[in-house]
Amino acid sequence: MKSNQVPQKIKLSVLCPVYNGGDFVVKNIDNLIDALKDTSLCFEVIISDDFSHDYTEKACEDIKKKYFNIIRVYRQKKNIGIYANYNFLIAKSKGEYFVTMDQDDTPEFLFYNEAVNFLEKNKLYSLAYSHARVIGSQSNKIIRYETCFNMGVGEFARDRFVNTIINNETLAMVGVIRKKYFNRTRGYVCIPGGDHILLNELSLYGDFFCFDKICYDYYEDEEKYIKSSDVQKISGKRYFFQTHWILKNIESVWLYPEFNTINKIIMSFSVCRIQNFFFIKDLFMILNVNFWIEVLSIKRRR
Repeated sequence: MKSNQVPQKIKLSVLCPVYNGGDFVVKNIDNLIDALKDTSLCFEVIISDDFSHDYTEKACEDIKKKYFNIIRVYRQKKNIGIYANYNFLIAKSKGEYFVTMDQDDTPEFLFYNEAVNFLEKNKLYSLAYSHARVIGSQSNKIIRYETCFNMGVGEFARDRFVNTIINNETLAMVGVIRKKYFNRTRGYVCIPGGDHILLNELSLYGDFFCFDKICYDYYEDEEKYIKSSDVQKISGKRYFFQTHWILKNIESVWLYPEFNTINKIIMSFSVCRIQNFFFIKDLFMILNVNFWIEVLSIKRRR
């Protein structure tokens, strides 16, 4: 898409949550538009400034003026957090597909065009992604490679769901996602690990496709560790937020309309087994949550 053309039908929405990231706004958006401007891909760029306190607001307005027919900019009135910002951006998007681009990430932008072309030809796939490199933010050296072929793979929804949980990676979330399938999920759950929960739920609605190449770099603090007082060990290696993941994964099973009640019970126990979660008090909590989900779904069907 040429930068001076107005697309008739937007295929891809590039969603950019930003917080105190003015440098990103200038550099990555310029690179993105320069890479895609000569392709046939009709795209838009949406930026949501999560109440930054640096010069990000001005940088966003400057880049909007430069590419006024491609970019939309929003500024939150308070800091809402990354997952709520994702949900906000997705709700504002007009594309048939979307991809999120965080301020510390460096994608190979032409991959977006390749992924959209693949999804256009393969309607049963919910997303397309690639391998990635993780680079240390202090050392600027490669820490590790993230490769995964088994996420969202399987003939049936239950197989895709189980494989995605077992892999326990969120690499696919930086891929290109079909919005129609995303809209069937609850979106990002605003708790630690909300991206894991969404990815697992998304696997119920369509296959994932992994391109066998590296098209994404993202940066990570080598000394990063969990400090939150909410993250307390409750048993062995499991943390409070991991317990929340398990409950949310089971909720996803019970909200999936294609499973009957027997399937839902079997899948709930499968999630418990896979994620080493089986205390009596927790089991009662699961059954209680699932009972009310089922009651509400029956009422909605009526």
